[in-house]
Amino acid sequence: MKKIFSTTIILFFSLIFSCSNPDENQLNEIEELKVEMKGIPDYLLNSWLCVEAQEVDDLDTEGSDKWKCQVELSVQDGNLLISSTGIPNHDFESGPGCCAQENEYQWIIPGEPVIAEELTWAPNRGAIAITVTGVPIFGPEEGPGGDAVALHFDYFEEDRQPIVIGVCGGHSAGTIYHYHFDANCIHWHEENPENSNDWKEYDPEKIDSTIHSPIIGFAFDGFPIYGPYGWDEYGEVV
Repeated sequence: MKKIFSTTIILFFSLIFSCSNPDENQLNEIEELKVEMKGIPDYLLNSWLCVEAQEVDDLDTEGSDKWKCQVELSVQDGNLLISSTGIPNHDFESGPGCCAQENEYQWIIPGEPVIAEELTWAPNRGAIAITVTGVPIFGPEEGPGGDAVALHFDYFEEDRQPIVIGVCGGHSAGTIYHYHFDANCIHWHEENPENSNDWKEYDPEKIDSTIHSPIIGFAFDGFPIYGPYGWDEYGEVV
């Protein structure tokens, strides 16, 4: 099983041929990579971010944390294996469950998702998908058992345990950072990234509504999860 950094595969091939004459071992290496990648669609291989480590900050702590968003990919038996730290590619807020830390996640995504014959409900609590930065997306339930998203939008009052969802719909439960909704700021960046508070200015209304939204993650059955905007039957973005 070989590590594959999806954004550099083509570059890797081209450098081998442009910088030197490939020997038999190099050619065998390339052929093995091609065989491993066979059956894995481009949209699955090429959607991942943080294949080069990126440092971010927890806005609920003092100083600069320099947590690393990092993703490593490999292919095995027709599945994509994702190793990640579980840290997003944007500054974040841990909330009262502070504080997030780097973890060692191993995720498996089928290379060819198949529509199930019978409906299976995703769990209300715990990870149900991952983002393209390797961060888990949780179901709607928060710790005490209520709906974390409904609570965030003030549909009820939680009197058992304080729950606060931070920027981009995420927060931490102990060391585990995760999203409950949104996560679209993965592909959004404020005009002035030098200001550490810029991420608190994020709002879903700032997402570009004139283009098809990119993939923000994958469900564990292998189907991609897109942002809010897509094409209608006439090819117009809605």
